[in-house]
Amino acid sequence: INKSLWMSSFVLVSSGLAAVGLARCHEVVDVRSSGHWLKLCEILGLNAIAAYLLSSVIDISATEVAVPLFADENTPYVWLREHVLGSLPAPGASLSFALAELLLVWAVMYALYRRSWFLKI
Repeated sequence: INKSLWMSSFVLVSSGLAAVGLARCHEVVDVRSSGHWLKLCEILGLNAIAAYLLSSVIDISATEVAVPLFADENTPYVWLREHVLGSLPAPGASLSFALAELLLVWAVMYALYRRSWFLKI
């Protein structure tokens, strides 16, 4: 497996692993599932475009938009990193920020789901 990226052996192994992973997901979700725990994923999936756009807006506004209220830490991300996530090690702080963003996006998508508002192309 430890070869150049597009060697035939690497392509065959990675394609085989992807096919096994897809078959396992099909079995878990479609064949053996009762469906209750999949509601969390369904809420995001029904408004995937809106979730992606909201996530992009959150990322841009948190990392690039300067807020004078935060004084020296002029962006919300820098303020969060210094004051809220500063006590965590680097991987934990990054994971916490990503999970908080996911929770925020999911909450907005849940509100849209409850109102039956779906963004479609």
